[in-house]
Amino acid sequence: MKQNISDIVNSILQELEARGLTQSTLSLYRHGLFEPIIHYFIENSDGKYDQEILSAYLTKYQNALKCGDITRDHYTRVKRVLHYITSHAETGVVSFTDIRQTKKFVPSANSQAIIKNALSNTELKDEYKYKLDSILRKFFCYTEGKGLNVANITVDDIRGFINHVRTSNAGSMGYVTHALNVLLTYLRAESMAQLEFDSHYLTPKASPKKVIEAFTKQEIASMLSCISTSTSLGKRDKAIILLACGTGLRGIDIVNLELSDINWKDGTIAIVQSKTNHPMIMPVNGQILNAIADYILNGRHRSDSQIIFLCDRAPHTALRTTVLDATISRLSVKAGVVKKHYRSFHSLRRSFGTWMANEQIPITTIAQLLGHKDLNSSKPYLSFNDKQMLNCALGFADIPLKGGVYA
Repeated sequence: MKQNISDIVNSILQELEARGLTQSTLSLYRHGLFEPIIHYFIENSDGKYDQEILSAYLTKYQNALKCGDITRDHYTRVKRVLHYITSHAETGVVSFTDIRQTKKFVPSANSQAIIKNALSNTELKDEYKYKLDSILRKFFCYTEGKGLNVANITVDDIRGFINHVRTSNAGSMGYVTHALNVLLTYLRAESMAQLEFDSHYLTPKASPKKVIEAFTKQEIASMLSCISTSTSLGKRDKAIILLACGTGLRGIDIVNLELSDINWKDGTIAIVQSKTNHPMIMPVNGQILNAIADYILNGRHRSDSQIIFLCDRAPHTALRTTVLDATISRLSVKAGVVKKHYRSFHSLRRSFGTWMANEQIPITTIAQLLGHKDLNSSKPYLSFNDKQMLNCALGFADIPLKGGVYA
């Protein structure tokens, strides 16, 4: 008797939770990866597991990757969860081993054994070990290409490898240095290599901080003006954008928002934040509540789900956060709003914090409204405020000027 795909997915999610994944990460797995698979199986095999259906689903994503419709990272994630499903369906146990059939960097069997043992001596999570394994395989391919074995690797060879990968791994040098530290610690403990080496040498410089611009009020107004509230989709999009701009809620909390979370009488929303698992209650103004009510009463498709915002297309299930990013991109194009680098739906949360800062609201209050317990967590959400910075500039009252352009 064929297994129900939903039962398989629920078992996998329980396994992932047991491995220490946060609720927000589990929600991304559930809504972003597993739900589309479940819908595909429902449409093609009445919701029952079938290897041929799974293969067809993978082929669909392989074609999407070739056409450039999805990123390689997303394809890899899809392939990974399909591997989880296959292993559970065929063995009853979820296999979290490396699923790739071919690896770009494959060192000797002896080097692979060293990598495995070095990583086994750590308490790192499997997903992190996977990243370090990739780097260490590249390292041994580099040293073996120079005719070296473990016993005669020198500090100069390590330095040479770091220089070798500084371009290809520019965004992950922290992983590179950590991987090498793990390897060197293991080699010294097992007396396999005598390297007089200060591991602090491998501490990378701090990553440059990205300055991500918030949306201006005019840009948001332009996007809202492009929404047709005569349609279900338009009512939903308007309510979501107003909610994000007026409360600073994260996208994951908006897509998980339930009907019972809103206190219409008090004008508040009470949630448990997906990222931090901390409860919070926030005030919501009448404009936002009216937009949400309009969607619920006049736009929301009939559903037994308690989730407020549903997909506009059948089956009308909960939204994924990727839909929110796509909505912002679509409305930005329609409104002629420049899609600046790194700006996404999450930038509406940044806009909320920035607008309050521009009104000279204390950062302590902003942190509370954003659901942050640490004030430092709120700082990245506050864009540069030139008006308040001008107040910090020194005047010339106490500086004697006797000539020049300032005289």
